[in-house]
Amino acid sequence: MKGRATRKGFYMIYAVFLIVSVGIVCTFFLRHSFNLSHSQSNIHAKIQLNLYAQSLKSMLILCIKERDIATCAHQEFIFESNYHFYTALTALDSQNILLDISGEVTHPASTNKLRITRRYILLDSIKTPDAP
Repeated sequence: MKGRATRKGFYMIYAVFLIVSVGIVCTFFLRHSFNLSHSQSNIHAKIQLNLYAQSLKSMLILCIKERDIATCAHQEFIFESNYHFYTALTALDSQNILLDISGEVTHPASTNKLRITRRYILLDSIKTPDAP
């Protein structure tokens, strides 16, 4: 009888050890998953900022072609998910224009702001399509 009680006690210790081990493994994977999702959302936001900046460059080139530099000089854009962009055009000389694009978004999982800044020099070929 005493041998069976001792075995049941060891089974109980093994069961507790197994439950604790499974809990530790699950905690590790949950923490790893959270860290991975945080970095993945960072990557997504940065890629999205880059894509919006490229689109804004094209939009401002079209704006310059259709209108003039003074009309397109300073603009603000707000896209989905609170992506904020500011653009500035500066005439360097009669043929070249400096385009500055800055954008930001608040990270969805924290209060950190992700930012992007791009600077382009636009040449005379974009100013007037019918220039000789």
